[in-house]
Amino acid sequence: MRCQTCGYSLFNLTQPTCPECGTGFHLHDFRFEPGTVAFACPFCQHLHGGQGELYTPSDSQTALCNACGREMDIDHMPVVVLASDPDKAEAVPAEGVPWESRRRNGRFRSLWATVKLCMNKPGAFGKRLAMTTRFNDGYWFSVWVQVPQTLAFAALIGLLMLIFFVIGSNASQGPGSGQSPLVVAAGLGIFAFYFVMMCVGLMIGPLIYAVVLGGAAHLFLSITGPKRGGFNLTAVSALYGTGPQLFAPLAIILMFVPCVGNVATMILPVWSLVSTICILKEAQRVSGLRASFAVLILPISMMVLGCLTFGLVMWAASSQSYGPHYSTPPATTPYFVPAQPPSAPPHSPIQSP
Repeated sequence: MRCQTCGYSLFNLTQPTCPECGTGFHLHDFRFEPGTVAFACPFCQHLHGGQGELYTPSDSQTALCNACGREMDIDHMPVVVLASDPDKAEAVPAEGVPWESRRRNGRFRSLWATVKLCMNKPGAFGKRLAMTTRFNDGYWFSVWVQVPQTLAFAALIGLLMLIFFVIGSNASQGPGSGQSPLVVAAGLGIFAFYFVMMCVGLMIGPLIYAVVLGGAAHLFLSITGPKRGGFNLTAVSALYGTGPQLFAPLAIILMFVPCVGNVATMILPVWSLVSTICILKEAQRVSGLRASFAVLILPISMMVLGCLTFGLVMWAASSQSYGPHYSTPPATTPYFVPAQPPSAPPHSPIQSP
């Protein structure tokens, strides 16, 4: 059991902080070998065994001492070596996120492994998230996941603009007349503007998503009961839940297929929300119901607000269309003025020559 930053031994410590470098740690971030370690009560020093897959004193953040009956924070329980060979008691980090090893295993390989895990086994992925998981890792994962989507939209906009300019040129100047340099420059400038805006959205979109959705979810979890970690863990869970968006270009292509496009465009957002719920449930050690409400409360609220706004706009429009009308116009305004026949010119008497 060593610090993941400096490698200092973390056995027999009463505070969850590395004495060498000051980095915090949690027992759930490590996997212990059963029977080789015990966990001492910080009040009476009674030794407790581990349980579960990670062999920690409890699956939650607190546990009750079997001797004194007091509630203990498991991170403050000193880890005591029981094995005769201390090397056998060396705890290893719990199985981590593939994306966090991208510098060693390669960016694209780690990205694909993480996306598959988020889509196929989001619950197991949530168990791998440590409370010390960095927000930076989740942010860059979400950015790279949305790069294909951004490029696909850019290609679609470029194709539509090309068709528009070609058709406009043929209609105004005749087939084969070509584009003037000014029109070409204007088209390239518009495309460059849209591309820059999409790149800006690509960079700030995950931040807004993590703050808004993660903030609403974390607020709900904080109000409704205990949880494992802080806002950082909730925000990172939301960012890793965007893994299915890697296949957004496929949904864009299917969007033009009759009877399939509407379904294809809805699959990935729903899949992302389901993955986020499963990841958050295991990462924060909460029930599935709490995780579901925490993730869905913001999208449902926005849908309800949108429906109410649309209803109010339609009601206001209908009220103006079918409001009171006058059966006759005001008296000062003539409603119908009959046309007067032209008056005959006066007859002049015939004068004799």
